Amino acid sequence: MIIIRQDDKHLYVDGHAGFDELGKDIVCSAVSILVYTAAHYGWMESEPGHAVVRTTPEAKEFAMTGFRLLAEHYPDNVRLEE
Repeated sequence: MIIIRQDDKHLYVDGHAGFDELGKDIVCSAVSILVYTAAHYGWMESEPGHAVVRTTPEAKEFAMTGFRLLAEHYPDNVRLEE
C-alpha cells in the first residue's frame, strides 16, 4: 500500500503498491511519475519506498489530483491521508 500525505509545503509518499511484481507494477509507476513531476518544480529526498517532495502549490495540486484518481481506481494499493 502506498500512503500519501501532505502539509502546506510538502508531499510525503511511503510504501509500495503491491499491485504487481517489482518492475511491472503500473500503480507504482504512476505514483512515481507524479512524484517526479512535482519534484521537477522544487526538490525531493527519496529512497526506495519513501519520498518527500517540496514543490510549488500548482505542481502539488496537479500531483494530488493524480493521486486522488489512483486512490479511487486502486483503493487496495493507494491511500490518501488528507
